[in-house]
Amino acid sequence: MLWWHKFMLRSNSESRNAAINKLWNSGNPRAVEALVAGLKFWDHKVKVQLDFVDEFGKIGAVSPLLHALNEKNGQVRARAAEMLGNIQDKSSVESLIMALKTDKTCSVRVAAARALGAIGGVNAMKALLVALNDRGSYQWTTGNLIRTTSVKKESAEALKNISSQPIDSEELASIVPSLAALVLDKTPSVRHAAFEVLGNIGDSTAIKILLQASIKEKYAADVLKNIKNQKAVEPFLQVMKDRDEDGAIRAIAAEALGELGDPRALEPLLQAMQDGWGFHYTKALGKLGLRTAAEAVIEDLFSRIPDSKLEEDEVAAFRNLFGNYTNLILSAGRYTYSRKTLGVSDPVTNHYYDFDLDAVEKLCNVNTPISSNILYELSKIKSVREVISQETYMGDRFTELSFEPIRSLAHDELIKRGNPSYDPAAYLDSDAWNISISRKRTTPR
Repeated sequence: MLWWHKFMLRSNSESRNAAINKLWNSGNPRAVEALVAGLKFWDHKVKVQLDFVDEFGKIGAVSPLLHALNEKNGQVRARAAEMLGNIQDKSSVESLIMALKTDKTCSVRVAAARALGAIGGVNAMKALLVALNDRGSYQWTTGNLIRTTSVKKESAEALKNISSQPIDSEELASIVPSLAALVLDKTPSVRHAAFEVLGNIGDSTAIKILLQASIKEKYAADVLKNIKNQKAVEPFLQVMKDRDEDGAIRAIAAEALGELGDPRALEPLLQAMQDGWGFHYTKALGKLGLRTAAEAVIEDLFSRIPDSKLEEDEVAAFRNLFGNYTNLILSAGRYTYSRKTLGVSDPVTNHYYDFDLDAVEKLCNVNTPISSNILYELSKIKSVREVISQETYMGDRFTELSFEPIRSLAHDELIKRGNPSYDPAAYLDSDAWNISISRKRTTPR
């Protein structure tokens, strides 16, 4: 290819571009070497030849691109690293690791980090972990925009990318100790990358690190809730069974178990809910969607009497368990809340409460064993003591929030149905969850 080098040195960009087109159209695999050699001629036509090399792929391109990593021109080395990442040949990993560690040009180290993230492997991850200590950054211009990146940021992104790829679990576990230190890093992108990698690893040690971090950092909690790896179930179960564990950690473990949907979570979640640990466990049981939990969840919901509108994800969690009954169950045993502050110098805040009797009416129009069970629970619902006003000097004034209208409506309907026996087995019958409208109620409230 000596003639090609001489031609590239002596010709102008238009002639070089014409020659590159001719080489490409020839379909000769040896043309790749010549095209890679053109990297050093960095002019406005160079993108054409570089795209050609990308399209040639693995056919003879890796060797000349590895050689190009040693070129004097930093732009050539960076572009060579980028193309090696596009080709994703594992034989280039060691050379890219060397470029990441030793190249003096920041853009080359950034390109090497991105390439390693695309190719993957534990060796690449170990090198990227070290590169998180690299403080190098650089800017470039795209149109009128000035963009900035750094080796640290790109290495963190590359680690996230690799950890989502299929890798031997034992090899992944070997980097967990290094990740444990990164969850305390001052740079958010580095911490977030560490959380995501730990989440993708999902073994007992990784889960424990994430749980501890989740107390202070929401991103870690979100990673835990989105883990899809079934091997994470056992560590979460261990947390749930430990009654001495921090309540916030147990709550996050509960939500994660609900997302994973493993039936082994049923008993620990039921126990935590019955122990009064909080709404997180009720929601997790809803997400789990096992009808064996329906009775306990309904009883818990009606005993809590939630006074605020549930978020969409919370409603979706219960829909997994209650199906078409979801809105009726969530609305029937609750009240709406509002408040109004009067006065300026000595303000008084009045609190107002209202029931959703429409939901109870609709339940009365649904003639199924399930609706009879729900009405039975509503007929026993207890009144609660709530604040009706808050005064600066006089203290709070309370009132009993009576659920008598709901109890009466449910009780009357059960009498009309002949006082059917409460039947917990109905919750286990899939057909019983099909809603049928039996009649329109015409009696006034």
